[in-house]
Amino acid sequence: MYAATRIYRADSSAAEEIARWAQESLVPQLKAIPGFRVYALVHAGGDRYVSVSSFEDRAGAEESSRLGPAWVRENIAQYVHGAPEIIEGDVIVRADA
Repeated sequence: MYAATRIYRADSSAAEEIARWAQESLVPQLKAIPGFRVYALVHAGGDRYVSVSSFEDRAGAEESSRLGPAWVRENIAQYVHGAPEIIEGDVIVRADA
């Protein structure tokens, strides 16, 4: 399994709007990427937002890292400040409920 994490800076007051847009628009696009496993968006306090997505392979995670920032520019750019920090890598520990 492979994961992509993106750290964004965005208006803290826009958390509900960002979440709504992500749920309605971004999530369906991520689910369409082959090998999709999970997506989570975390409001980490203040102006920090962290998205985490995992896929069966590296290709899916890389596609999500192309899709995510492009989706931000097209849908919620008015709330986001600067480019995200993108971190990708092999999942070396995994625990499920």
